[in-house]
Amino acid sequence: MFTLIYDTSAPILSNTEQKKKWFVKNSMKGITPFLLCCFCLACPTSLGALKAPQLGIDIKPYESDDIVSICDTAIGYMQANKEYGAFDALQYLAGSTIMEQLVKAGYLTSHPPLPHAFASSSK
Repeated sequence: MFTLIYDTSAPILSNTEQKKKWFVKNSMKGITPFLLCCFCLACPTSLGALKAPQLGIDIKPYESDDIVSICDTAIGYMQANKEYGAFDALQYLAGSTIMEQLVKAGYLTSHPPLPHAFASSSK
């Protein structure tokens, strides 16, 4: 899948029938264009990304510099906090809803609430 969006000279791209068979076969395994969005390798550009996405129309790949930046940020989260760095990195990549599901399922330890920076103090 990754080769298909980054290597425009891939032979499968020139044959519409082969490309369609490839997507049908791999979609049954859960390998879909939307998965690229989940891996922060592409960005959904329309609601079609949730139904039957077409690469380059409903989902567009990030540039390699953007992917490097995303990876650097995630690694920075993991290195900054040994106890909750994985939580912070995954929350950055997957979002709060997914993180809540992973914590609820017992895959991750919940990050304690951060103190509110603008909390009023009673003097």
